[in-house]
Amino acid sequence: MKRKMKILAVVSLILYFAMSASAQNMESEEKYLQDIGQLIEVGQVDSAIQKNNEMIINYPESIKAYSSMAFIYTKQDKLKEAITYCNKAISFKTKDLSTDNKESLYRAYGLLANIYSKQKQLEKAIAALEKAIRLKPNADGAYYTMGILYVQFEEYDKAREAFNVCIRIGTNGESRGVLTNYA
Repeated sequence: MKRKMKILAVVSLILYFAMSASAQNMESEEKYLQDIGQLIEVGQVDSAIQKNNEMIINYPESIKAYSSMAFIYTKQDKLKEAITYCNKAISFKTKDLSTDNKESLYRAYGLLANIYSKQKQLEKAIAALEKAIRLKPNADGAYYTMGILYVQFEEYDKAREAFNVCIRIGTNGESRGVLTNYA
């Protein structure tokens, strides 16, 4: 009986420390993202890239780390590099789909759609948005963007359908005001 109690105590301690370490990692990851964001705000893009590389070294399977780097390269209009980092972020999708990772993955697909749209690769942009929507079906912004892309394709029925879904979801008042002109 005492042996079982000792084993239970050891297992409890291991779980406690594992959960604490996980929480500390999330805080550290968030701190990196804050620092990177501040560097970008003040125009220190090279320093932001260096900090982001440090984050990738410390969190090699972080969706946020790779998405952040993709965002930086998108801002610099280095779209080939941005796509590479988006695809790396997306490659982690099967490992841990916690709420936080699901949100990060949704954002990575959204960024990828934005990049493809800039490159006039509208079919790829729509495919990326469809994947984002599967992760977050109530994201009105994804439907709004999809509607815009369908307008560019001159597929007005599909555009109207996407805009109507966006209006139905209606979590973004700013989008709703714009949408009434299209739907």
